[in-house]
Amino acid sequence: MRIFLIVQDQHIHQVRAALSQVWDAGGRRFATFEDLENEEHFVQYIDGQLNVAWPYDREPGDVLRSARVGLPGSAFVVSWTAFGTAQFAVGDLRLDDVAMLVVRLMTRVFGAWEFEDRVDDDR
Repeated sequence: MRIFLIVQDQHIHQVRAALSQVWDAGGRRFATFEDLENEEHFVQYIDGQLNVAWPYDREPGDVLRSARVGLPGSAFVVSWTAFGTAQFAVGDLRLDDVAMLVVRLMTRVFGAWEFEDRVDDDR
């Protein structure tokens, strides 16, 4: 359990640093987090929304419950497509809450213990 907490703390720091670069960009920049072992697993943050790879045929609520991931505060599923993507609205949440959600999506939903972040300008 302690190892998990240390790893999770490192991920939160990593995600928070990337999110802080795009937090007030008004959609002009976005952050992407990709699984190092499966590049098809990703989470992107852009302007108050998470765009999440969705390699499942089950709705997000079912998958999140199974993975023991709760949506914080006012976050909700906007839309999803089986074996496509899911969009989560997170616009009213604090940066730390979004960072924790990203870490939980990557680690609990995708099983990605190593992932990289990238910050890009929207073109």
